Amino acid sequence: MHTGIIRRRWLLTFLQSVIFPFLIAAAPPYPEVSESYFNGKITYERHVHWKDIANLSYGTMTTTVDLDETLTVLVNAGYLRDSYGSQLYEASPLSGKSVVSMTKTVLITENDGDWNKTIDTWKGEGSLDPEDSSNLLLTIDTREKTYTMSAAIFCPVVNGTTEITDSKGSKMTSEAADSWRLNASFDMDGITDGNLVKGSWSDPAIRNQAVTPQTGLLPGTSWEWSLNRSHLKNK
Repeated sequence: MHTGIIRRRWLLTFLQSVIFPFLIAAAPPYPEVSESYFNGKITYERHVHWKDIANLSYGTMTTTVDLDETLTVLVNAGYLRDSYGSQLYEASPLSGKSVVSMTKTVLITENDGDWNKTIDTWKGEGSLDPEDSSNLLLTIDTREKTYTMSAAIFCPVVNGTTEITDSKGSKMTSEAADSWRLNASFDMDGITDGNLVKGSWSDPAIRNQAVTPQTGLLPGTSWEWSLNRSHLKNK
């Protein structure tokens, strides 16, 4: 009988000193996490401007690129699930607006003075379409106090024009062979207190860099983001 009492006391002591503190430490630090979400804004810019002159056997080729893009994304990421000590939030679809101004000029000047110029231009703006499946996934590591944020953003299509002129006075304008559709994707990470996800990233443009509608963490781009945890209000 005494042995049974000793065993029960030992078990109670073990639970109080080891198991209960472990369960408390392992519990999520944010109560009612399933009733929370992160909302805020992500902004993006890309500015690339350069001019290059190349010598040819019969003359010169001058190439000029002028690209300005801006993108604002509004995020409302709802709680998805817990996964191995992390909280997952998802925003899909995303809302926002993009603005594009892209001009590429190629001027070929021959040694005898004749020249021809081709100008491709895309200019336009528009709102993100919910049907385009832009999405964001946010992971909050509650133990390490870090976050990871991944997104794929598909912007409206901007149709362009191609203008061809030459030294003989001819001029022809047509629709550009390709459209310009800004498609931005990224993976960001950083430190968080669990309630604020904020940061920035940028990299200067480089000379003669090629540009396409595919973008992300590339030279000439800058990103800023700020998301705050909010809780659903009781009805």
